[in-house]
Amino acid sequence: MSGKTMTMRSAPRCAAALLLLAAGPAGREARAVGRRQPVPETVRILLRSGTTGFELDAPGDFNVVDTASRRVLMGVRPGKVRVEARAGQFWFGRYPLPWRELRIVPSPGSQWLGADGTRYRGTLRVIPDPAGNDRLSLVNDIEMEEYLVGVIGREMPAGWPMAALAAQAIAARSHALHAVRTQREQPYDLVANRSQAYGGFDAESPAAREAVQQTAGLILYHRGKPLPAYFSATCGGHTENGHEVFPGDGPMPPAVRCDWCRQGSHYQWALERSADEVTRQLQAAGLVRGAVRDIQVAALTVTGRVRTVTIETSAGAESVSGTQLRRALGPDALRSLWFQVGRTGSGFRFAGRGWGHGVGLCQNGAGAMAKAGAGAGYILRHYYPGTEVKAAQ
Repeated sequence: MSGKTMTMRSAPRCAAALLLLAAGPAGREARAVGRRQPVPETVRILLRSGTTGFELDAPGDFNVVDTASRRVLMGVRPGKVRVEARAGQFWFGRYPLPWRELRIVPSPGSQWLGADGTRYRGTLRVIPDPAGNDRLSLVNDIEMEEYLVGVIGREMPAGWPMAALAAQAIAARSHALHAVRTQREQPYDLVANRSQAYGGFDAESPAAREAVQQTAGLILYHRGKPLPAYFSATCGGHTENGHEVFPGDGPMPPAVRCDWCRQGSHYQWALERSADEVTRQLQAAGLVRGAVRDIQVAALTVTGRVRTVTIETSAGAESVSGTQLRRALGPDALRSLWFQVGRTGSGFRFAGRGWGHGVGLCQNGAGAMAKAGAGAGYILRHYYPGTEVKAAQ
């Protein structure tokens, strides 16, 4: 194989940026926040875990480096190669390498490395399963600001107002920085597409990059600490108290009313499943043993979301948390915990509001607020009361 070499492109830096900090939905006042620098931390994103291998794609040369010793073990020409965990070794095509953490580093000139068809900036780390069962984990190490471009491009439509994209960028940066500074003893900080969608190089857009550049280095602080600024697609009219969903995770956004997402997608939804299908899914999740006969809401949170349900089965009654039920039925099917459930002729019907856990920023609400003229600062103050936006320290 042959081809030209490649280099990583660093994020453009803004000496100063303007952030819309309108006092209300109709305001359009802008002010300079001052000189800031992008957050210097590297974010470590878990892309795969417990897998036997993946297809690596590189448009230029790359090196495989022993993470501990920093010694180059192999230089590889551009192209595709299968990386596998097999027989107590890592295999790059037909070449075996030691069973220890390895880093895949592109040569100067490259913008990305591909894994199973998705392209990522930064470097990739291949980590052996500690149980030694021929499984590996794949981690993307990337500069914070470059990571955020791949997040914003996946989390919000590029055509939304810049104030909404800027608010999303600040929230996502805050969430990521909190993870980086609390997960240092772990081999990764965040899991791709769990708390934040992450599409890598392929999700980038000019609008996403502009939102990241305009807000460079800005995060949300609560009582002097970076806030784990969670967000969801649609809150359904009221956000959830953060500690209901993420107990023991430090400062959390309180529940607030949202009058802005009513016209957004998934404000209301319904799901119908047969009793047999519900039984199969709950049994597969280990939540019940017998056939499901009835589901009753047992307890609600203060905002009206389901905290626990009682499931009547042929083997007896089981108490299950709303989160467990949603995970078992599928979070894209049972879209939130704000639902009611009833029997149909052959199964169950769930009727609910919103999509996601409902904590923090409501993305559809933020989009509607921005379209009405609200600035990023106003949007953030609404969904994260008691916080302030300032440069990361």
